Amino acid sequence: MGYHLIIKHPDGTITPKFSATFDGLVEYADISADSIVYQGEQHWSPVVVGQDERYKNLAEDWFRAGVKAQKLFKSQAIDHGLMIEELSQDIDSFKAYTSSADVLIKRGDFLLRNVRNIEIETKCFTFYNDSFYIEYTDVKRHNNMQNYSGSPVVLAIYERNGDAPIPGSLKMINIQTILEKKNKSSIKYDDKSKCLIVPLALTKQGFSLIDEVRQVIEEEHGLPAVPLDKH
Repeated sequence: MGYHLIIKHPDGTITPKFSATFDGLVEYADISADSIVYQGEQHWSPVVVGQDERYKNLAEDWFRAGVKAQKLFKSQAIDHGLMIEELSQDIDSFKAYTSSADVLIKRGDFLLRNVRNIEIETKCFTFYNDSFYIEYTDVKRHNNMQNYSGSPVVLAIYERNGDAPIPGSLKMINIQTILEKKNKSSIKYDDKSKCLIVPLALTKQGFSLIDEVRQVIEEEHGLPAVPLDKH
């Protein structure tokens, strides 16, 4: 343990210092009243969020909204009686897929274990003219993923308000539906943004899309295959 000293500069940059002892801090002539001191291990060095690749997205409202949307969806899915499994996004976990695939793929955020392993990709978008924009490359990579895994991919989309999802705004749509409707010109491609413009009218509200699959499972087996909504 020791003492970290953070010297702040007018241009927003910082200079981190470290001293093994409290008395050692007096050796730094550029220390001032607005400098920051905290105790910690020497390797617990501070960084400026916008100057570090690991953290710079934290300063973006769309990024914070996306993470919050994932947490909200997980909570709502559990309340809806779904067995939800979070998919790890680290490099080692992804190797099993990339090593066997010969095309670019994208992994979703969750699996619904008791609804045919549907893969969920959670999004938090601003809606424009009753539509949302999604990068076409992402759609194609999700489609490649479902072709390899055999698990359908569903987008779970929340409307974004600043850095947060609007709780009652959840809508869902299959990746397959998006591609089919694009081929039928119901979904337009925007050259400037390289995004597909998907009308909200093609989506389904809340968990109704998942409930339709649950109903099919129930009819196939003659009994409810998954628990009903707890509420």
